[in-house]
Amino acid sequence: MALARTAVAVVAAGAMAMLSARAGTPGAPDAQGAPDASTPAPPPLTGPALQSAVDALLERGADGDAWRPLGPWAVPVLERIARDGRAPPRRREQAIRSLGALEVPGAAAPLRAITADARAPEDERCRAAFALAQQQGPAAVADLEPLLQDPRDALRAGAARGLGQAGGDDARKALEDRLELEETPVVREEIQRTLTLMQP
Repeated sequence: MALARTAVAVVAAGAMAMLSARAGTPGAPDAQGAPDASTPAPPPLTGPALQSAVDALLERGADGDAWRPLGPWAVPVLERIARDGRAPPRRREQAIRSLGALEVPGAAAPLRAITADARAPEDERCRAAFALAQQQGPAAVADLEPLLQDPRDALRAGAARGLGQAGGDDARKALEDRLELEETPVVREEIQRTLTLMQP
């Protein structure tokens, strides 16, 4: 077992080294942030190297800046992990959160899919809703507002937290409208707390 873990660590370290090396290769942004147009950007990591790079970033709980070199190519790998019912819950949680940290448009689609999937576990739908709000801001309100009508208390509370993260006038109005109708104490408390945190 120790030998297997060492082998995985070596592969992951090699993949991360490749990513670091590419930061200074032709086609990458220069010191002023402008792309070097003289030569095309190198191809992204693929196959096992891409999987190893994603695994390494998940393992260390990387933030958005660390995911930037992988860009949109990390999205299908993270989505596969997030949707894999055989993966450990913590790993699926990390994948969903990482999708929210990715600053690429394609990361929103799998988060929307998980949020709307009635077959997905409630906690993962709530987590995806929050990650979608983190990634999209006020643009996520249209996806999250319907969850305020869900019959499950946990999803309504999760939607409230997500709308608080999304922010904006539309999110506030959705929460205020729901507060007038909500009868479950724990959900009412979550909505009230979120509205208080949204105060300017």
